[in-house]
Amino acid sequence: MALTAVCAWYEANRWKNMNIQTIRKAHAALAGGSETDELFKIIHQPGWATPAELAFLITALESIKAQAAQRAAMQQSLVAAAQLVSTARAAGA
Repeated sequence: MALTAVCAWYEANRWKNMNIQTIRKAHAALAGGSETDELFKIIHQPGWATPAELAFLITALESIKAQAAQRAAMQQSLVAAAQLVSTARAAGA
């Protein structure tokens, strides 16, 4: 393997590992964050929002929920694709 290829491989692995760690940290922060609890407390106070403001909040929350579902589906697809690559490599393809 040429030195250029080794450097490219090293940089690709470093980039991959850095991004995976960033994703793990972001996911842990979302799962363990207290913001959701705080939001729940705030919005359940009597008179907190007008019907129009509540409509904006509901729209934002539906968007967050959809993004979370999309992220989970994307992660499952990525894992499945990685497993296909591993299986193909193990079979000598």
